[in-house]
Amino acid sequence: MSLLEGELAEIIGDALVAADIPYDMTIPRLHQEPPPDDWPSWQEWLAPITVVEHEFQGFIDTYDARLIAAGVVNVGDVKIVIIQQGMPFRPDLTDTITARGATYTILDIAEDPARATLEVRAKR
Repeated sequence: MSLLEGELAEIIGDALVAADIPYDMTIPRLHQEPPPDDWPSWQEWLAPITVVEHEFQGFIDTYDARLIAAGVVNVGDVKIVIIQQGMPFRPDLTDTITARGATYTILDIAEDPARATLEVRAKR
């Protein structure tokens, strides 16, 4: 456990929200209700699959031109900063993020030492 975790993460998250920097984003995931406990194992479960939009707060930023020139990130990649406070789960590399009408594919995820935010490298 980092010395920066805990209260500091909450302070950072609250400060970003108070500064009105983050906005609503979603991660859509497929969901299927599990079968009841008494469902016969030999019978196929055909519950409908629905898309659940998981909401959270974050903002989109750009990468420094030096990172692009050095080949660390690609032209067109964006930095999505997610506030972890209130985040329902940690995103996976298979997830997409929808923000302000655009959909982004996750390429990489990094966490800050205080565990206040996640930095997601994504492409549109």
